[in-house]
Amino acid sequence: MYRKLFLGSGLTALLYILVTATSCRKDLGNYSYSEVDTLHIGGLASAITISIGGNPAQFPTFSSSLGLLDTAASQFSYQWIAYNGFATTAEERRIILDTTRNLDRNITLKVGSYDLYYKVTQKSTGVAWIKNIKLTVEGSLVKYGWFVLSQVGDSTQLDYFQDSSGAWNTYPKHYSRVNQLIGDVAGQYSYLRLPGKPLSLTSYNNRDYVNTTAKVYEYINTSEGTQKLNITDGFTWNSQKYVFRNECVLPTPPRAEYIYPSSASQSMAIYNHDVYTYSYTGGVYYNTPVNKLSTGSTFPVSNYMAVTYNSSAFYSIFFDTLNRRFVRFGGSYSSKNCTKISYPSGAFDPDQVQKDLVWMGWTTAYSGQAVAILKDTAASNYYLARLTFTNTGTVTPLSLTDVTTILTGIDKADHFAIDQQYGYLFYTSGGNLYEYDMDNNVVKVAMNLGGKLVSMLKTERLYLYPPTTATFLNNGTRWFPVGYSMILGMYDKANPDNSGEVHFLKPGALATGVTEYFTPFTGMGKVVDVNYLQIL
Repeated sequence: MYRKLFLGSGLTALLYILVTATSCRKDLGNYSYSEVDTLHIGGLASAITISIGGNPAQFPTFSSSLGLLDTAASQFSYQWIAYNGFATTAEERRIILDTTRNLDRNITLKVGSYDLYYKVTQKSTGVAWIKNIKLTVEGSLVKYGWFVLSQVGDSTQLDYFQDSSGAWNTYPKHYSRVNQLIGDVAGQYSYLRLPGKPLSLTSYNNRDYVNTTAKVYEYINTSEGTQKLNITDGFTWNSQKYVFRNECVLPTPPRAEYIYPSSASQSMAIYNHDVYTYSYTGGVYYNTPVNKLSTGSTFPVSNYMAVTYNSSAFYSIFFDTLNRRFVRFGGSYSSKNCTKISYPSGAFDPDQVQKDLVWMGWTTAYSGQAVAILKDTAASNYYLARLTFTNTGTVTPLSLTDVTTILTGIDKADHFAIDQQYGYLFYTSGGNLYEYDMDNNVVKVAMNLGGKLVSMLKTERLYLYPPTTATFLNNGTRWFPVGYSMILGMYDKANPDNSGEVHFLKPGALATGVTEYFTPFTGMGKVVDVNYLQIL
């Protein structure tokens, strides 16, 4: 169906018709008539059905009825407009999908039926031609894959790379801005809103006093709030029911910056350098900070923590940034205070570090070990701290070593992570990814970054199926690339909003560099975090 619109000259034409109507009746037959040249649009389907997040792949052709019109693409402007008359908000009723000649990209429309209008406007006259297509969006998201959180300008972008259970780690589908495909069950918003700048992601099996049945939720933390997405029930969002405040005794914390699940329905949240604990079964809600000794007031802690896997006892090591010391936390879901860490003869005193923390992490290697990089600001020296830290909560300080002259480019290093299989320390500096064998004191360039900037370096924290479990070890095809990857996020400085990429790197057994586990993810902004859905 075509509609031809004469914009601007329409009123003049109407007045002319009214004025001359009588004379036309009297002089009928005294005029000669000519066919007006018009634009014909071809190559478009009358009806399209796509899967959610799919590509309609429409490539229109132009022709002139009399051969007089210049049909070059540069002569026109374009709009692809999806219209849903049943939508409750104006924003959702009329959605501009694209402004290019072809509609050849994945689109963010929720499941439903739409009228898709293709509008072509001649720039020189304002005359427009419109064609209508029936568009149907079907399907649903599958619960296997990675969420990718990135920053585009000052806003948050959430993507989803969906895996195939028939061919693990192939990720055949990429849902860009996946939150825009997810509606609000409560009807207040047209889609899942993510205001603010991106901070972090996590997912785990949880429940609260409103949602008493255990579900897997994806937590999306930004500078303005924490959103919860119900994965178990098919990627559903309820702005009134799935809210972080249901896990808190208000007013603190108002949101989470980082969340560390310890087991099902148990977790720790960091907000404004305070740590809060949550245990649904224990009746403990986020309320009072636990970053304090039993004898004193709270102290600020670093966002970097060493947290063991799959422990309902919250076993963790914090770094007190005020007193510059390591402290231990955990023992049970009801733990309310930290304790000082004792040390054997010959080891360093974790209570008297007197250096600034640069980074800290935890690895399953060495039967569990906390590793930290510290800086002596006065002397500009860097130190590597190692502490045995097992899943049963045992902490034993091992060594505090000056690595200033050992770790190449340490003074310019900006991202760190600890390998979960062999215990190698990785860091980025001066355009390279470095790999450090701590036992043999060997540093190597693992990867040249090709001039790209690094926005993220991490390993995935598998709280539910860590590398020590039978589920992980007996299903290596799926889980090894997830749990053993050194995950690197990079972007092009000249195009930060569209050049983001994520690499899943496989460390060699003898610190022999890295290889790619599978094809990198592309098409995001500056990647801040990634999170894998731990669902069997």
